[in-house]
Amino acid sequence: MAATDRASDDDLMADLERVAEIVERTPSQRDYRKHGHWNDSILRYRFGGWPKVREAYARYCARVVPHASKADEPTVKSWAARAAEEHGLFGLGTERLVDDINSAHEFERVTGKIPAGFVERVGEAFGMRLDRGDDHCAGAPQASPAPAKATVAPTPRVEVAEPRKAPSRGAGMPSRTVAIVSDIHFNSHCPKSWAAFREWHADVKPHHTVILGDFLDMDALSRYLKGPTSEVHVIEEIKTFVQEANALALECGKLTVVEGNHDERWVKALFGELAPAFRDALGLSLREQCVAHGLTRHAEWVRESNKAPYVQVAQFQLSHGHNAAGRFGGGKHLAANAIAKTMGESVVRGHHHRAQMFAQTHGDRTAIAVFNPCMTTDHDYSIQSDWQRGFTILELDAPTYERATPHVIIMDDGAFSYGGKTYGVRA
Repeated sequence: MAATDRASDDDLMADLERVAEIVERTPSQRDYRKHGHWNDSILRYRFGGWPKVREAYARYCARVVPHASKADEPTVKSWAARAAEEHGLFGLGTERLVDDINSAHEFERVTGKIPAGFVERVGEAFGMRLDRGDDHCAGAPQASPAPAKATVAPTPRVEVAEPRKAPSRGAGMPSRTVAIVSDIHFNSHCPKSWAAFREWHADVKPHHTVILGDFLDMDALSRYLKGPTSEVHVIEEIKTFVQEANALALECGKLTVVEGNHDERWVKALFGELAPAFRDALGLSLREQCVAHGLTRHAEWVRESNKAPYVQVAQFQLSHGHNAAGRFGGGKHLAANAIAKTMGESVVRGHHHRAQMFAQTHGDRTAIAVFNPCMTTDHDYSIQSDWQRGFTILELDAPTYERATPHVIIMDDGAFSYGGKTYGVRA
């Protein structure tokens, strides 16, 4: 995935340490998914699974390195084997031995205490009698500390560096970018606007990209009067969508696809009299059809229902909007009406092809409604339409990423500026 090229191992570990300060423990995969800057799959792929991520993080924090001159490798392996057999503490090999010492050091770094019985078990594994002091061990009764003692020959020496401190919360911490694009209507999309969005997307590489419905037009399956430029076979639209969606998936950390009312024409038509339009079909559901034509299986697919009416991103509820009350077009005050109807929830919706944003504050809580612009050309069913082309960016605020700042991008003739750059080419 292209996003992995943006971060070194130390970058990923530094962000994991930042999350550890937030949750006050070694982060679980769920902790990192909620608070991390990167997609958790990047860490899993980089290190080979979340257990390996935790091991790498322990090494990063403790910086424990065995001193090679103090004991030969066969001796260390022998000690480790004995510990594994008698206590289930270590595995075979110097590297595993050091990893386990690192894990104990990380526990001490976070809690201020050594795991109960750890020092004694290490001593027994090495044929030594060690006493670190019970009051410094987690779960042990309080007692006066005793100096460390050793009764046999020296053990391999380890050097422990001071753990790196995570950056303080606030200034300079990176936000997370979520791109929301809707109402593309392949193959009736606006080529210039789509090209400008793709240029921005490839440059920014968002953490999360949401295709918020009506990515297909499916005019061939419509009960309305067809236009002279309407696609005859919907499979061509699907092929275009698959190609473009796969390109987005390579550039972002996560891709979510939400079905809109135009996309739902597929399943509705299966039970109608439009069988000729399904020439070359390879699946039954729209998702199966897209996957059969090559859509990445890593894309999250959502069909709105009573059980899953929206996709949650920070404080915003994302939905296409066709299942909400109100007809297409919806009057002049779409965003203000949405806040009233949702009882003060923050939302992002598409469907209406019109860009709006409205905020309402009550006490210390502000609700924001965003209506997303579209990416389609003008259609014959809406002459001189009041449609805007563009998309929405949500910047998730560090360090928790639980709140977001919205930016509605409106393209003027196929170009726009954002973050000090201009994307697209004006006519």
